[in-house]
Amino acid sequence: MSRYLIFIFLLTSFSLQSQALKGTIKDSDGIPIRLSTLSLFQSDVQKKFFTIRDGKFNIQLKDEYIDSVKLVIKSNGYIDNSIEISELLKGKVYKLNFEMKKSEFIILEEIIIKSKKKKFKVKKDTLIYNINEYKDGTERKLQDVLNKLPGVEVNESSGQIKYKGKPVETVLLEGDNLFGYNYSLGTKNININMVEQIEAIENYSENPLLKGIERGDKVALNLKLKKGNIDLSGNVDLASGLFNDGKPVFNTNSNILGIQKGYKSFATLSYNNIGINHSPFNYFDFNFNAEQIREQKFFSKKHIPESRIPSSFDTERVNINNQFFTNYNAIFNIGKRLNLRTNLYLINDRIRNNQFLSNDYVINDVLFSTFDDNFLEKKPIQYRGDIKLTFNVSRNSLLEYDLKIRNELIETNNTTFSNNNNFESNLKSEDFFFKQNLLLTKKLSSKKALQVSATYSTNNIPQYFKITSSVFNSNQTSTDFQESNQRKDYFEFNSILLGNKDDNKYSFSIGYINDTNPLNTRFYNRRQGNEILINSLNLINFQKNIIYNRGSYDFKLKEFVISPSYSFRVLFQKLNDENSINHTTNFIFEPAINLTYKLNRSSLLRGRFGYNVQSEAENYLFTNEILSNNRLTVSNQPSLNLQKSQSYNLSYYNNDIYNQLQLNGTLSYRRNDGNFFSDSEINNTVTQIQYFFLDEDSEDFSISLDFSKFMDFIDSTVKISSNYSISKYRNIVNDSDLRDNLNNTLQNSFTIKTSFESSINFENNLTWSLSESKSEGSETFSNGSLNNLFNIYFRPSKNWFLSITSNYYLPNTSQPSNNYIFLDSHLRYKMKNKIFEMSLVAKNILNEDNFEDIEITDFSTNIYRSNILPSHFLLNLTWNF
Repeated sequence: MSRYLIFIFLLTSFSLQSQALKGTIKDSDGIPIRLSTLSLFQSDVQKKFFTIRDGKFNIQLKDEYIDSVKLVIKSNGYIDNSIEISELLKGKVYKLNFEMKKSEFIILEEIIIKSKKKKFKVKKDTLIYNINEYKDGTERKLQDVLNKLPGVEVNESSGQIKYKGKPVETVLLEGDNLFGYNYSLGTKNININMVEQIEAIENYSENPLLKGIERGDKVALNLKLKKGNIDLSGNVDLASGLFNDGKPVFNTNSNILGIQKGYKSFATLSYNNIGINHSPFNYFDFNFNAEQIREQKFFSKKHIPESRIPSSFDTERVNINNQFFTNYNAIFNIGKRLNLRTNLYLINDRIRNNQFLSNDYVINDVLFSTFDDNFLEKKPIQYRGDIKLTFNVSRNSLLEYDLKIRNELIETNNTTFSNNNNFESNLKSEDFFFKQNLLLTKKLSSKKALQVSATYSTNNIPQYFKITSSVFNSNQTSTDFQESNQRKDYFEFNSILLGNKDDNKYSFSIGYINDTNPLNTRFYNRRQGNEILINSLNLINFQKNIIYNRGSYDFKLKEFVISPSYSFRVLFQKLNDENSINHTTNFIFEPAINLTYKLNRSSLLRGRFGYNVQSEAENYLFTNEILSNNRLTVSNQPSLNLQKSQSYNLSYYNNDIYNQLQLNGTLSYRRNDGNFFSDSEINNTVTQIQYFFLDEDSEDFSISLDFSKFMDFIDSTVKISSNYSISKYRNIVNDSDLRDNLNNTLQNSFTIKTSFESSINFENNLTWSLSESKSEGSETFSNGSLNNLFNIYFRPSKNWFLSITSNYYLPNTSQPSNNYIFLDSHLRYKMKNKIFEMSLVAKNILNEDNFEDIEITDFSTNIYRSNILPSHFLLNLTWNF
């Protein structure tokens, strides 16, 4: 009896706190209208929406409405009816009767309405872009249009793609993972004319047994091809022209895409000498691609660094290359249970560069300068083959085997004219990489799965460096030699249980890692008469053994997702050198928590806290010096101490594709306790750096904001981006005390791009950067730079397109006279049958022959001046089939 009284009391209390709308909806003859809608508006904003059936309604309103509201009744075939109520009082029942009048029909002549195809559509977890609606005529390859899709970001240097702030797992081709993590191969080379749609898939699972079980934080892109490109399609680009000195220019690129029952393939063949990199591998500045970022833990280290060409400018202008690249990718469905994927690569390049480096130092109130004028030639060659076998053991079991083999050779010749001597050097580096992985997935039930995997890899990097004259014996005719051989052998066994309980997903794993890193180095000098003087030797073996247990759980509470996770490790470290054996055992617990709050269908808030403990000993193994180049030697004080770090991250993401609005903001903070710091001895001849471990802290803070919105009143898209970072660190320079340093970096950019319904449109991007670095007790080093990119797009008809680009670059805003202007043009004609295209390209029309880049540190200002590709033109013919 008591429970009924409680129910009556609650019901009465609810009715006293709410308002009720009760009434009828009838036509002029008093007949109830079968189907209507009732909308409640306040301040012209729709607050509630109800469907009314059979002409009667009795609606309880939970919310309080103090101001006046408007009720609007709509029904098909009738004129809208409405009523305004000044205030909805609590506990009051409003009786409303609506009479609907029929609409008057006017007979119109037949008309044909052609509507523009929708830019996108949403289907469950997938957003489908119709890419023709995002093209402006400048696009040639798939990557050119990806950056124009709302919610999609492409890192031009690494090729890594992000969707809604999350890294993309892979780029599928008609649902199949043809490229793996090396998807930039496809985005750089697939002709945009082959693709009709791009699908952005959230909650992606490549393994079909894990769909709905594993965490749904993965995203992927899927390419939907045009209907005519299913069997065999492709393109051939043949371009040739002249540099301003009469030397020939070439850019050829051919791609073939084949799709048949049980078989898919993509092959590319290219050659160019105009700075374009058709491959996913970067030999210009050695930035990692998306696949290499994921696999860093398997890689050994090059202790003699390759010659990098740093550039904040357009790399295609500075990359004076001679690249041949070919690649073949295929998926074979062998029967119903076996699938085979192969990926084969060959790249052969020659990169030439003349780089002038000028360094102005202020150390302990002492001023001095150095310069190096480098003429280098770098010749990389890489052979690589990947195989992936997927075998459906049974309906609930899947076996996968991955194999990767890579052999890379890089030879670099460098002639250097410096302030103290002249040098001839040669560096030969070999990089052999072998990795295999075996993964078994067993689906235990509709909500649980077990995965067991074993991974083994080896990476061997022998290097041989020779330099004449000697760095340390410049008064004698002698040659320095530096040999290094670093190997990494990695083995991991892992078992992971995944589950889904009431839509709350979890994972728990246990595993073991053995990571062995032997290193042998020899630095010696050979004088006339073959007399050999040994400068330093390193004979080291570093080994890590890890036993770990990891776990995570996703709690879904309405709009919240709370995801705590942990890692417990037992870390055994052992470091052997010629004179000693050091070993440690550490028990490590690393908690983390992720919070996600979904504000609405297009925006969310994310927060993360993590505590990590890492060993950095692998990067600082050797005690005795290694010669890196004509100015630098590096050594270490090895330590097995651990670095402890705390990281905090808060981000807001809004991708309102319906209103063409994007707004993203991120706050990040990281504190490291315990780190390797540098002790540098710098003079006008040589720099000697020794790294040592101290239980001191360093901090990093960053804030970023990105805004993009299509403005109807000016028919233009406006983008604003701002990034600010602060870094606090410590070092020792020329016998100083341990110095506290502060580095600030600010970058702002503003872009506007018109979308006029006319034959001409414009785009302008203005980027301003400011860097500032200072150390206690010394002067502040700072530099500001400016870059403005202006484009004119002219399309007099569907078949003709002209673009003119002007790029203004000011490396130092305090020296406005030292600026660079680059002018390019591109004229393209597409024949009516769309099979053939012709284009005329002119680059660097004003024939700028170099550019400058300025970097600052806490004790110096460094100017990099590099030559660039001279003025040239190309005539290009494209055949699409």
